[in-house]
Amino acid sequence: MRIIKVNYLNDYKLDIVFYNNETIVFDFENFLKNSKHKSISKYLDKNKFKKVFIDTVFLSWNKGEMEISGEWIYEEFQKEIKLTLQNH
Repeated sequence: MRIIKVNYLNDYKLDIVFYNNETIVFDFENFLKNSKHKSISKYLDKNKFKKVFIDTVFLSWNKGEMEISGEWIYEEFQKEIKLTLQNH
């Protein structure tokens, strides 16, 4: 899924718009906190995290130091929805 727009909201939440105009709010907090890689966990610094930009098909930080594909984000968001529905 190609991302066409991203906006930092707060904490570790981003407002993401995909090419099909579907918009989601994705919270990266668990992803960042559970990472064992220093190159990823350093983005727990909100000043660094909020400097996100779109680089082709990825959300990118610091000239590609950390990149996350739109496809992965979309799939993870769908998994969260399914878990939420199952728990209610």
